[in-house]
Amino acid sequence: MNNPPGWKNSIRWNLFSLSPGERAGVRASVKHLFSHSPIPDSHFHPPTMEPEINEIALAKEALRATMRTALARITPEIREVESVSLCERLELQIRSAGIILFFAPLETEIDIWPMLEEAVAEGKTVALPWFNAATQTYLARQVADLETDIVTGKFGVREPAESCPEIPLEAFHLVLVPGLAFDLAGHRLGRGKGYYDRLLQHANGIKCGICHTLQLNPLIPAEPHDAKVNFILTPDRLIRAKG
Repeated sequence: MNNPPGWKNSIRWNLFSLSPGERAGVRASVKHLFSHSPIPDSHFHPPTMEPEINEIALAKEALRATMRTALARITPEIREVESVSLCERLELQIRSAGIILFFAPLETEIDIWPMLEEAVAEGKTVALPWFNAATQTYLARQVADLETDIVTGKFGVREPAESCPEIPLEAFHLVLVPGLAFDLAGHRLGRGKGYYDRLLQHANGIKCGICHTLQLNPLIPAEPHDAKVNFILTPDRLIRAKG
């Protein structure tokens, strides 16, 4: 996957905006990724520009650090207001979709949980990602009762109980996608493990990124294994990906 001209300058800005200690942490994180990457070798070939350091991976870690700092500055009050605005925009898509894959939002993410509650109450077929520890991959399991079907998963994220029926990833009409950042071409910056990229590669349906407006980024460097979204929904607009 080719990255557009200028992405390196954008990433250099992200690197230089960090303190020396934060930059050292980014480099250490990239080295850790190389030695612990869950991405199969057939999908992950680090360039040899610098020993042990993939330039794109370094760029991504710098952007992740920038976005985590920005998200941490969003107050709970602003998050609540923006979540309500986004859910109002999302309602039409939820009503018109057949089978929907939601996600359980983290503390700093837009809260779409009320839309999941509403969809369950209306009897729609909905699911959440479920982590399969044996294969180190995410599957999708249906949730029909949020009181009994939800447990705390391996990473502290809410997910369906293992007893919930699995829904094939190919069956979905709409997939709601979290991320640290998105660009207008539909590229997504995840949290660095590659789990969601592999889920999205197998999922059918329209893939819609969900984020705060400040999570829109001009350029996100991409690798071949990075999955893209078709749309990006923020509290104030719906964007069709250009790529």
